[in-house]
Amino acid sequence: MLLAEQPPRPTEAIERFRDAGLLSASLQPELFEASSVYILGDREKAIGDLRSLLLREPRNRTGWLLLGNWLLVSDPSAAATAFHQAALLDGRVPSPPR
Repeated sequence: MLLAEQPPRPTEAIERFRDAGLLSASLQPELFEASSVYILGDREKAIGDLRSLLLREPRNRTGWLLLGNWLLVSDPSAAATAFHQAALLDGRVPSPPR
């Protein structure tokens, strides 16, 4: 993995994630890209990118779980909301009445 090499090659890794995104309808490469940005220390950008992805794909359980984990320290309330969204998608929590 390019990020695990010494020295890490984050630019090339992110380019590969973007290229993969062009070849697939899946947003999985975007999750990997946001995760790479987060690991490299740009947490605000990673969180913003992940939130943008979740606006486009609100049923992305993995995205909600990542967001919850990333927000645990800085915004516990938003983290709880993200974990709740993931639980709703799992069917472990009843949807609120409309």
